[in-house]
Amino acid sequence: MIANTTSIKHYGNYSEYTVQVFPGVQLDYYVCNGGFNSLHSVHTGMQIVRNDFMLFHCKQGRFEADLTNGLYRSRGAGQMTMSTSLCTLKESAITSQLYESISITLTQQLFPHYIHSLFADWHIDISELITRFGIAKNWYCIDSGQKQIEKLFLDLYDLFEAGDIPLMQMKVFELLYAVACIDSASDATHSILYTPKERIRTVKKICRMMLDKHYNGSSIQALVKHEQMHYSVFQKIFKELHGTTPNLYRLEAKMNEAAALLINTDKSLMEIALDMGYENQGKFSAAFKKSIGLLPTQYRRRHTTR
Repeated sequence: MIANTTSIKHYGNYSEYTVQVFPGVQLDYYVCNGGFNSLHSVHTGMQIVRNDFMLFHCKQGRFEADLTNGLYRSRGAGQMTMSTSLCTLKESAITSQLYESISITLTQQLFPHYIHSLFADWHIDISELITRFGIAKNWYCIDSGQKQIEKLFLDLYDLFEAGDIPLMQMKVFELLYAVACIDSASDATHSILYTPKERIRTVKKICRMMLDKHYNGSSIQALVKHEQMHYSVFQKIFKELHGTTPNLYRLEAKMNEAAALLINTDKSLMEIALDMGYENQGKFSAAFKKSIGLLPTQYRRRHTTR
């Protein structure tokens, strides 16, 4: 149970916890076990009318969405984005078995005078950030090299669970200040470019095939060739849409499924390794640690004793 939440929503195996950090500043924690489709009815809420500024961090799993303006977006483990509520979701889904994410939503219309004064003291101008990063109707992917920003997000997960509002307030201002200090010209990651819809549909189809167990024995190159697309073009569009390579995306999905089996079943490591297509438990453990950061035994122990 998350402490000091002002709102809790459950949609099947998906839950959303909300804390009002300041008037007009909202912190949301999202968690899912088992994947979830059609989240557009969940995430839009109060955001449709106002031009809210939003920061997201994905700790585990993957969230994918079609926006009403025709763009397709994806946010995976370790990825951070900023956008506004005008990036309205048309269709969206958690495409992984396990998902954990956090967001900060700022609604300037609800700020009392002292919040405006604090932001001015910290040199944080929300309207200027929206213009500088071009996020009025698009996502901006924050460079993974921004380790300070990622560390502040990770601190917020712990503070959210503890319900420590004063420290949350401090971390939110630190995070916003760090974002305001990003040089958009030199940041290695930028607003995702527009890609023809036909090519996006083809890449999404290949992506579904990559994760389908029916195609486990097929290489990604073979799937791309089957859809009559040049592999270099596929790689470029895939990286643009998902922020990672096709091979890492496939590994991420496979290890996320393995993590779900570790905490939701009593299957042995060898059984899970075989389910994931590994004949050697050692190779599976090495791949799991590379993707998740813990050995399978460590992950199971940590998540079954919480």
